[in-house]
Amino acid sequence: MMLVMDGSRLEQHLIWQHLNIEGTPMNLLLLWTVQDGRYYFKMMRNLYGITPQLQHYGCMVDLLGRAGFLDEARKMVEEMHMKPNSIVWGCLMGACEKHGNVDMVEWVAKHLQELEPWSDGSYVVLSNIYANKGMWKEVERIRAIMKERKFAKVPGYSLTTKSD
Repeated sequence: MMLVMDGSRLEQHLIWQHLNIEGTPMNLLLLWTVQDGRYYFKMMRNLYGITPQLQHYGCMVDLLGRAGFLDEARKMVEEMHMKPNSIVWGCLMGACEKHGNVDMVEWVAKHLQELEPWSDGSYVVLSNIYANKGMWKEVERIRAIMKERKFAKVPGYSLTTKSD
């Protein structure tokens, strides 16, 4: 583990590649990455005296969220020494969608809608997560709001080809 944290990028890549080939579960690799992220984020402040900026918080929220540490990601957003921007909120919203966390995605959407009332992105994600959870009345409610505000949800499509 220490070699991965302190070694060269090539050494790190080779170790990750070896771990992946040897059958180390990806969730274990992700956990190591999260631990590294936490370590470097704390070291940045405590050892080097660097005040984290929006991009640092965005990276940490994204890392924690993708790994499923949604409560920790939310706490980080709440404790930021600056106002989170749409990128930070979007990272958390994407993680909520990935992990199906309806309660938190509603909280995030509220903040995004206040920050960017002209954007349809939070409404689309809300509609999608409600649909994935079978919450059809909520889907209808969100789509009605989108229609009222003249937001258009672009329907998805797939392209298939026939091969012989």
